[in-house]
Amino acid sequence: MSNLMKSLAVMLAVLFTTFDAASAQGYSPDANPTSVDSISVSLTDAASDACWTNLREVREYAEEKLKIEGYNVVADEGEYTFMIAANAFRDNQGYCVGSHSISIFKYAVVDGINGVHQIGMLGGHGGRQKTNFNSWVINMISSMIALM
Repeated sequence: MSNLMKSLAVMLAVLFTTFDAASAQGYSPDANPTSVDSISVSLTDAASDACWTNLREVREYAEEKLKIEGYNVVADEGEYTFMIAANAFRDNQGYCVGSHSISIFKYAVVDGINGVHQIGMLGGHGGRQKTNFNSWVINMISSMIALM
């Protein structure tokens, strides 16, 4: 992936993890396992202080759920990316505070202009947890898959 594409991915992850709890959610009604050639799962971990610790479980869970729905999940860069992001820290009372999101997108060039084609998003779910965001992220994947 080029530096420009990596920069765009990081920018998207930061953007999607800073929405408030009223953020949009949805999945394009035209997108389905036959219209999406391949999809890869990507994680953006901007959580500190052990606020998100089950990254391997999250990746495996998302990949398995997508496969069950009929999507062609690839380990390398797919046509689309199923990006799971978390941004959190511990406050002075020991709670994890932050947000998490999922975005499904691909990089595209339209009329010579580089951009991002987003077909799904579930984001802006923020909050405060005593332990971590692990179960919240797993539940968010289930919610996103249900939209698909």
